[in-house]
Amino acid sequence: GRAERSLFRYFVDGIDLYGEVCAVQDSRIQPRAAIDGFGRGETPDKVKAFVEQRIALHKAIDRVGVAARAHAHRNPVIAKQLVAARALLRKQITEHFAAELSEMDDAHRRAVVATIDLRTMYEAIDMLLAEHRMSYSAVRDTLQVILRKALQ
Repeated sequence: GRAERSLFRYFVDGIDLYGEVCAVQDSRIQPRAAIDGFGRGETPDKVKAFVEQRIALHKAIDRVGVAARAHAHRNPVIAKQLVAARALLRKQITEHFAAELSEMDDAHRRAVVATIDLRTMYEAIDMLLAEHRMSYSAVRDTLQVILRKALQ
């Protein structure tokens, strides 16, 4: 609840301040980054666990995600954090669904990974909640349908 200006006195510069904000946010979301049964089970169970994790991440990130994305273009610390987080989340897709993806040719596999990535990223979930006025339960159901279809 403090003003940004009053916080600056505790840090050498804005980069230090935003770096600390990123570290705090990282510690808040880290426990939600794990996927239950990572890479194990039948496809519907894997889809369910994956979607649950993405929704839990969205809830943990909350409005900080909106602010981070709004400021990333002019703050290299935030931009770097977002790039690293997106890379990790994409890697989770390829590892969690490795068995399903291994049955696809290269072009199909890239398209499926991109589809899952685009449909489950923070901004997509936020849009379903805000623009489509869905509840988290409806978002969960929608994403599970999309992912199951993509992985067929």
